[in-house]
Amino acid sequence: MSSTKETPGTDTGLDPLLFRLGFEHSRDIIMFIRRLDGRILEANISAMSAYGYTHQEMLDLTINDLRTPETHMFTEDMMARADGEGILFETLHRRKDGSTFSVEVNSRGVTIGGDRILISVVRDITERKRAEQTLQDNEEAARRSLAQMLSVLNIMSEGVLILDGEGRLLLVNPAMIQLAGWQEAPGGTWSEYMERIEMRELSGQLLPPEQWPVSRALRGESMRDLEYKVHRYDTGKNYIALYSATPVLNAGGAVDLVVVTVRDITARKGDEQELRKSKEELELRVRERTAELELMNKELQDFAFIASHDLKEPLRKIQAFADLVVTKDGGSLKGESLDYLYRMQDAAARMQELLRSLLSYSRLTTKLKVFSRVDLNEVARNALSNLEIRIKETGALVEIGDLPSLEGDDTQLVQLFQNLFWNALKFHREDESPRVKVYSKYMPNSRSGAGVYEILIEDNGIGFDEKYLDKVFLPFQRLHGRDEYEGVGMGLAICKKIVERHGGEITARSSPGKGSTFVVTLPAEQPKKMLS
Repeated sequence: MSSTKETPGTDTGLDPLLFRLGFEHSRDIIMFIRRLDGRILEANISAMSAYGYTHQEMLDLTINDLRTPETHMFTEDMMARADGEGILFETLHRRKDGSTFSVEVNSRGVTIGGDRILISVVRDITERKRAEQTLQDNEEAARRSLAQMLSVLNIMSEGVLILDGEGRLLLVNPAMIQLAGWQEAPGGTWSEYMERIEMRELSGQLLPPEQWPVSRALRGESMRDLEYKVHRYDTGKNYIALYSATPVLNAGGAVDLVVVTVRDITARKGDEQELRKSKEELELRVRERTAELELMNKELQDFAFIASHDLKEPLRKIQAFADLVVTKDGGSLKGESLDYLYRMQDAAARMQELLRSLLSYSRLTTKLKVFSRVDLNEVARNALSNLEIRIKETGALVEIGDLPSLEGDDTQLVQLFQNLFWNALKFHREDESPRVKVYSKYMPNSRSGAGVYEILIEDNGIGFDEKYLDKVFLPFQRLHGRDEYEGVGMGLAICKKIVERHGGEITARSSPGKGSTFVVTLPAEQPKKMLS
């Protein structure tokens, strides 16, 4: 208050100095208002900053001068309630320049120097109001869009089942109801229906329930175009079905949702065709598994290729439907169902990124080029050119020393440098622009006897504990959460694959907060078989 007034806190036994410090330095707006006429007797620094008035100008105002024309005045009834039991309400306040902002007012009466004073604590809730409006708009858009997505599901010829991670049935479309012979969409859990169904391989071999597509997807497995004979004890129906199932995982790796598509393919398969196809598939699987034993690494390559191509279309549909819910106006979804939808959207987006990384990983050994002479200086410049926008965004400085020429796949070597540069740009400290230095050393006495080059990429980033060194080069391994840094954990795994294909090694030296140095060792000369 002004110097002629008694210092607040005197009547309450509080230390006046401590009271003044708390009053002046509070982040909330605090005002002392005379109960009799609403005159502002004192206001703290936060009040002057929020409203744009000087201290003296604040003392020339009443509380109603801060209200906007469209809001109610601070009436006698409100004064009385504040003076008595206290009052908490939301309203609009006006700044000196005429602009308005949303506030929450908490006011209570006290006696200071024999006068009844209202102490009002005012909090700016503009961001909260904006967030509430955004949430309301998103819910409305989701509700409208969900109806459109359900309309699409209702006209699909494929049966669709959506279950949560516990196996509870969340959605069954009409095509699935017709295929199963149900009278209406069932509820409950998947386990309740397992005893009503028998599934067999096309060869006639009984398929254990734990190997059924839904059961496997609930354990986190993905599968595409699996054909089974189905007999339903509950409806008496027999058919041959084509199954695809995809789990949607949360950030912790647990299954949140399972999406299963089922198509009746009975009409297109006669008994002879089924037996012939079963025999051909069995022979094909034997040949494939024999080849996998001879080339153990091919299993991962084949899986990555199949996953990146065959799972794209159903995943694209799921992503499109989920995006439709978020971006379109329509529907009436809220609560738990909305949460499921957001999880589905996020997980589908992550899975698409994983599939793209798998495809890139598999192409390292499926799309091979004959090695030729490559200038690593040109390779480094091409990699930097590809990252030009990112470099400008981060203000990075990249220094390239004199690098050698050697035999290799120029496309893959550009990808190697680009991934290592990207790693340095991504994991930089917030208070310092990235600094990257690239240089080389020739090591004449290598284990191979032909000499090797060490390519070193140093950065000033956040670094990491070297106890995780082996982990950082494994596929899908991350040392940080998705909310901290983007990516799926494939960049360094791809680097390792490229280096190994060139007969080299990759490692790193690092410590938390002190940057990292990635060391790529490549042969000075390649075997003749790689050059022809």
